[in-house]
Order: sequence, then C-alpha cells, then structure tokens
Amino acid sequence: MQPRSRALAILSLMALLGLGVVRAASATTITFANTALGESSAFPFSGAYADTFGATRYQQVYNEALFSGLSDISAVTFYGAGSFGQCSSTFPDQCEPVPNANGIYTLSLSTTSKGVGALDTNMANNVGVDSQTFFSGALPPYPGDAPLTFSVVTPFLFNPAARNLLLDVQFSGVTNNSTASYVTQNGDFDGTSSRMLNGSTSGTAGWGLVTSFTVGPAATVPEPATLLLVWSGLAAAGVQRWRRR
Repeated sequence: MQPRSRALAILSLMALLGLGVVRAASATTITFANTALGESSAFPFSGAYADTFGATRYQQVYNEALFSGLSDISAVTFYGAGSFGQCSSTFPDQCEPVPNANGIYTLSLSTTSKGVGALDTNMANNVGVDSQTFFSGALPPYPGDAPLTFSVVTPFLFNPAARNLLLDVQFSGVTNNSTASYVTQNGDFDGTSSRMLNGSTSGTAGWGLVTSFTVGPAATVPEPATLLLVWSGLAAAGVQRWRRR
C-alpha cells in the first residue's frame, strides 16, 4: 500500500472509532417551581377534573430559558400532594388513599411556538410538529406525597432555540370522581410556566403542575467532513487491494 493510501486508511480507521463515541455526561434534573413551596390542584389527574368540568384535555407550557441547550428528555416527574394537611374529621375522605382518575390518558411532549401565559384556547394550535407520545394507558396508582415519574423510553429531543416545551395531556373514559391532587403553583409561577384548561383561560396564568424533567445532552452526530474522510479512506484501501490482484 502506498504511503498516501496507508495514511488515508489509518485516518479513516480513527474516524470510524470516533463515530462510536458519544459525549459522556450524567443526566440532570430541571424542576419548574418548588415542591416545598407549592400548593395543590386536582387538574389534570383527578376524576373530578373530567367529571365536574367535562374536561378531556390539559396543556402546560415550560419556558425554554431553563434548558441550557439541545437536550434529550428521558423522564417527566410530577409530585403527589397527599392529603396536604386536610385529613381531619371535617375532611374524612382525605384520610383515605385517593385514586387517580380512571380512563385512558395520553401524555405527549412537543416544541410549541406559544409563550408562557399565551397558550391558545384552541388547544390543537399549541401542539408542535414534533409531538411525541411518551405514555398512553391507565394512570399508575396515586403516589400520595411521593413523586410520579413517567419514563420517556425514546428520549424527546428538545431544542430550546426553537421556543418552548409543551406538555399535552388528553384523556377519555373517565368515570370516577376522584380528588387526586398534585403539587402545583397556583398563580405564582413567575413567568416560567402556565397551563390551559380544556380551552378556558380561567385559572391559567401562573398556574400549573410542579414538574421535573430528567435531561441529558443530545448524542453527538458525526459531521459530514468526518463521514467523507471515512469513505475516502475506505475507497483508497479498496483501490489498492484491487491493484494488487
């Protein structure tokens, strides 16, 4: 093999080895609001939301500024509010385990062009073209005062440069009137998040679930120049092999 071809082959081998390298970094958690200072709400995982209000959908937008860059979201966590101090003779039902709503829930993430506090009452208009479902089925048991985490098996690639993150929750077949509550910010999200309730602007600005996202840096994608180097080296090696026959 000629020196030039040998060099190309060596470089292509190095590039091939480099293709398998992904940036090593541990996952981090981004939490919107504070679980210790939150309030509670039955929206959207209680049967009462669907039964009393006739609701079928809930959306929440999260400010992109809390994300440091291109991110893979691998889990979404909400926080059960437990009895929130209401267990008493006046509220005996709050002393018993409270179920989540029954029925079928579908949870999705997408990139939305809508701003915090500016979700459209036509909820379909808020959903981005990259919408990805990460859960569909009956809700897990109510966690009490513990977290409720949904894994995003195929991580959702979120680019904060493209605007804000949207959680879209749709549900049907809810027949129980459960009062399962989760930790929320009730009017004091300070511009980082807001919700939309079944197409109504009532109780939306500064309101929403305290939410945590488990994120990691997006996997490194080989640059075109690296791929060109690989193919050039392989081609050179192939030509030399053919000439030696």
